[in-house]
Amino acid sequence: MFSSNNKGWLFFIPATKLLTSSVWADFPDSADGVRTIQWWNTKNPCEKGHEQEKTKISFILNNLTLGEFTREDQVRSQDNLADQLSTMAEAVPVPKTYKQAMNSPDSAQWRTDVEEELRNIDDMGIYEIAPLPAGQHVLGGG
Repeated sequence: MFSSNNKGWLFFIPATKLLTSSVWADFPDSADGVRTIQWWNTKNPCEKGHEQEKTKISFILNNLTLGEFTREDQVRSQDNLADQLSTMAEAVPVPKTYKQAMNSPDSAQWRTDVEEELRNIDDMGIYEIAPLPAGQHVLGGG
């Protein structure tokens, strides 16, 4: 289940009857066709016998109110605000090349952000870095 209060996923752990959230989730297919989940919550690991009251399924279910739509209204207002901000953000010049980013007044922040993104890509194993084949051009590089 996608977690609405943060970036990531919300998982129910049947063995402990607890809910936990994680930014990363791996949904590999097993040999028998049953999907399994690998849990990677390093910030708040679930230890046997250590239950947090607010993550118990009984706590969550007992706090649900049917017909209560304040969160839906909140999400709608946040979506509207995000639309307004994205319209305003189009007026802010964003560097199109690495060279432009490094020559901008915010070059230190650009470098930090790029390094963080590259670490995330590496940690998640999304891409494999390879040399550019001879005669080929970098996408968007002309």
